Amino acid sequence: MLLQLLNISVRRQTWQVTGGDRTDIQLAALETSSHCLILTGQLPPDELVLRRGEDVEVPVLSVDYDTLSTVEIIDRTFGSVRPHEPFKVECVKKLMAQYFDFKRLFNHFHLGVGGNSLPS
Repeated sequence: MLLQLLNISVRRQTWQVTGGDRTDIQLAALETSSHCLILTGQLPPDELVLRRGEDVEVPVLSVDYDTLSTVEIIDRTFGSVRPHEPFKVECVKKLMAQYFDFKRLFNHFHLGVGGNSLPS
């Protein structure tokens, strides 16, 4: 049996992980009490999904990994260290600074950012 949608609960927050090619499942997931929708498989999110995510204020993330690998990464990351611990916060800040494209995010949401100022 192929799992189409995985629920991951991390400290009372629910994240939905599903394939980037399943718009129907993505839209259904956005109608739940999810805090984040993670799309796998290197596929860009459908505009309808992005608009609905904005409407319900649920971030939609697209990742390069397959669904199983994504779930394993999340489990490894949050399974052993609590997210609110100072060590985890510093680790996430370093990873975000190194790999996250803040300019793209700000441009997507039309947020003016002067110069190269990014969150610290």
